[in-house]
Amino acid sequence: MTSPPLAVVLNRRAGVGRAGHEWPRLRGELEALGVEYCLIDCDTPAEALTQARALPASWALATVGGDGTAASVLPEAIEGGRPLLVLPYGTGNDFAGTLGLRPGDFRSALRCLSRPPERVDALRVTYELDGTEQSAYVLNGLGMGFDAQLTAMLPLAPAWTRGAVRYVWAALGSLRAMQTNHCAVTLDGEPWASGPTMLCSVMNARTLGGGFQFNPDADLSDGQLNVVLAAAVHRREVPGLIARVRGGHHLTHPAVKYHPAQVAELRWDQPTYLHIDGEVRGQSRWLRAEVLSGAVTLLNQVG
Repeated sequence: MTSPPLAVVLNRRAGVGRAGHEWPRLRGELEALGVEYCLIDCDTPAEALTQARALPASWALATVGGDGTAASVLPEAIEGGRPLLVLPYGTGNDFAGTLGLRPGDFRSALRCLSRPPERVDALRVTYELDGTEQSAYVLNGLGMGFDAQLTAMLPLAPAWTRGAVRYVWAALGSLRAMQTNHCAVTLDGEPWASGPTMLCSVMNARTLGGGFQFNPDADLSDGQLNVVLAAAVHRREVPGLIARVRGGHHLTHPAVKYHPAQVAELRWDQPTYLHIDGEVRGQSRWLRAEVLSGAVTLLNQVG
């Protein structure tokens, strides 16, 4: 098999600690295919990014974990122009799900190395946190409001929960503390929505939370992001709305708005929880997201 040498970024804590145990199996697959590789095995995302940036120019990146693991080296994939291969073994695996990959199916992902890479979009987000402006790249999606509140609950979920079950557990646990703040959304410089808001997500890929189809019409190479907003609803309506999101049937709900754009700006009247690719960043009142068309060279097959 002809492929670039791969720097395998292993997140041993991904998949509730199971990803680290899968390394011998993945190593066997790489050696059986004759792929040159090295291992980046770090305790923190910052250390993984530092090692990725120090690689020779010809090396590509392969991430073993979930959306957060891919996000940890996304700056080097974009700024350094390194091809990226996603080998899913995280808790949610939402970006991999958009690609049609199952967690732990390393063989199917590695088969893509024999095919030409594809260019896919990413997002660049700028946001305010503790009075300072910060920025990040996004491969899958981000959310503010109830979605981010329940993401903050996920680490508290019982160990037996997986994927969508883990998301539902966190969602039901977040209902008692659910808050709706006023949010004003501008798309491509034009006002789009304003009012009491339960959540607002800015999406590149299809799903969040282990398979919930926030963005059922996702196209990773269309040069657009998609904004999903849910206005304030009564707590008793939330479980039904969650069920509709699971199947991607929520876009016809009267409280839901959905629209593509190239730039989205969110302004909240109160600090509101924010997650980026499933990682909670804190509370913010302002966020700007823009699409970076074709910014990532992806070694996985799309669709």
